[in-house]
Amino acid sequence: FGSRLKQIRPFCGKIIYIEGNHETRLLRGIMTNTVSAFKLKPANLPQAPPLLSIQAMLGLKELDIDYLGPYPRGSYWLNSNLQMIHGNKIGAKSGQTAMKMLDQLRASLMQGHVHRQESAHITNHSQEKIVTYGAYSLGALARIDGMVPSKNDQVNWQQGFAVIDYNEDLFQVNMVNILDGQYIWDKQLFTADCVGNDNLPEDYVQAILSGAAIGLESARASA
Repeated sequence: FGSRLKQIRPFCGKIIYIEGNHETRLLRGIMTNTVSAFKLKPANLPQAPPLLSIQAMLGLKELDIDYLGPYPRGSYWLNSNLQMIHGNKIGAKSGQTAMKMLDQLRASLMQGHVHRQESAHITNHSQEKIVTYGAYSLGALARIDGMVPSKNDQVNWQQGFAVIDYNEDLFQVNMVNILDGQYIWDKQLFTADCVGNDNLPEDYVQAILSGAAIGLESARASA
């Protein structure tokens, strides 16, 4: 993943990395098993992030990427009305995550936590003004064929992303669906030239897809 960030960095004016539950899970494991080593820093760079931090492992400082955390409080305001988070709201069915996000909105909110593409809106009326908020779930850029571990064999995830046009106060969210490695944007067809994890041995990939390599069967049996 760090190498992918390095590849795309020259094409991005600014990259914001918001800490999510997977980073928190990794950091919790490190602190549980090697807490004494968690805050070790390079001897020649005492101001650098700890060696076992996400920032150091992915080389974010060298790539000039801002890392915002801790989860779930890390957030970034794109403008005065749209807040970006990793998110912790989960709905069991399609559309339910965005509905849950609407329950506490004081501004429009965008998250990626559940790997599904959803959107919903709510309009609040007060004596002063009428305000409409949006809740957006972006989907994922991960594989959805079973390569990424999950509790289910057939995940209800959607591949996709969003392109946002905005000024100081207004914004327009354009959700983009990736279907079978392809998507259309601005009347152009884009096709992926890889599926991810291309350098993994084929027998290892097949083992993961069958659940053998990551013990999904035993995990389901104990659930």
